[in-house]
Amino acid sequence: MRLFDVIDDMDGDGYDEEIIYGKFAGAQFLNQLHSTKNHLYHLILKNLRNFHEDKFVESQLFNLLSEAAILQERGLYKLSEKQLRRALKIAIEYDKQLVILEVLRRQLSNLIETGVKDVDSKFKIHFELIDNTLNNIRLEYIYTKFHYSLHIPLRHGMRRNPELDQKIAWITKHELFNSSEQNQATFEARYYFLNTHVAHHYLRHKMKKAAGVLKQMIEHWKAHPQMIKIKPRLYLIQLSNYLDCQISSGVYDDVEEILEEITSFKLNSFNDQAERFQNEKNHRLRYYINTRQYGKAEVLLPEIKKGLETYGTKINEARLVTIYYNVLVLNFVLEKHGECIEWINLILNNDRTSPKKIVKQAARIVELAVHYEMDNKRVLTNLFESTYKKLQRSGTLMEFEKKVLKQFKKLVKATEKKEENKLLSEFINELEPIYNNRPLPAGCAEIYLWAKSKLDAKPLRDLI
Repeated sequence: MRLFDVIDDMDGDGYDEEIIYGKFAGAQFLNQLHSTKNHLYHLILKNLRNFHEDKFVESQLFNLLSEAAILQERGLYKLSEKQLRRALKIAIEYDKQLVILEVLRRQLSNLIETGVKDVDSKFKIHFELIDNTLNNIRLEYIYTKFHYSLHIPLRHGMRRNPELDQKIAWITKHELFNSSEQNQATFEARYYFLNTHVAHHYLRHKMKKAAGVLKQMIEHWKAHPQMIKIKPRLYLIQLSNYLDCQISSGVYDDVEEILEEITSFKLNSFNDQAERFQNEKNHRLRYYINTRQYGKAEVLLPEIKKGLETYGTKINEARLVTIYYNVLVLNFVLEKHGECIEWINLILNNDRTSPKKIVKQAARIVELAVHYEMDNKRVLTNLFESTYKKLQRSGTLMEFEKKVLKQFKKLVKATEKKEENKLLSEFINELEPIYNNRPLPAGCAEIYLWAKSKLDAKPLRDLI
């Protein structure tokens, strides 16, 4: 306990072993500090396990299987069978197919030992149950494999990769990719089946189709309220994904309803609260920007800053830079260019393992317009070359980025309003074909509408 208290006090500053040696100078246990720390670690885990054993379904099942094994070892087969039946009921309710398989396997042993009547027919029924469970597990595995295989290119921003179809052809050509619901008999199988199709539509930027599948996903969760209870964070993610598709498609019919559901959702753990913050606040901000509710969006900013301080370390790295970017967009639309710099720096200086490339890419493009507005011509001149090299190195230098860099190079040299307007008109004509095509490259809408607002001498907020 003394060791625990000392380590616990280090929480804000990080672990420092020198503090332990200083606090316990001369203590015998320091000769085996590694063993003492290891013992403390396992004691903490044991106590956490005991504290949460009624909360986690996995703990309940583990305890029942352990009790059944102990009773069976002592020859108390009927009592063992009673615990196995309890475990089976819970496993079926919460769709734990691997546990169902283990319970059925153990019940076979009890059938032999108890010498029940009609043992042949009992075995036949049991084998059918095992075969069915094995098939469920096989289907769950296939759909899980589809799901994660599509999320790899999705997370690495491969929507604009021409080789994408070849990379995922083994999924789209598989007979189970478009199978009937009988192949999705378990909660997990249907969950991963639907998620696979959501990811597939996301990769093709077919957001309305993705929203349709996500609506089915939400209905699937609501048909299994016990799953929402034990996996609230996963359910929140599905609601968030649905919001993402609706807002990206410009369909706002039920956005406020879903936001309210997320806000009022009862959560206990800090991690779940962090999940709610990053999803609810990010989508609410996007919704307010897209529907020109700028006053509400600005009111939201202090809440976002406070939430970032509270939950920052728990926020998904891709979502974190997306929140930064949406705050950047709001400030850019409201023409608060000095504040834009703060959020651009947060995005570009993010050093977590794999922040979203497309968000960094968009921030670099918006950065050019911000410095142009602030008349930082010397900064702009240096940015052209560095931005070109960074985008080229990251593999994200496409036609849109090349055109933007070329046009800003011309704009920065303009000395008269007439010349600037001529270049802005040329800028718009260059970007128009890209802007009118979907999906839009990251940052394209912001830059295209910014150029139009400059040319037309209108506030950018009126054009978004």
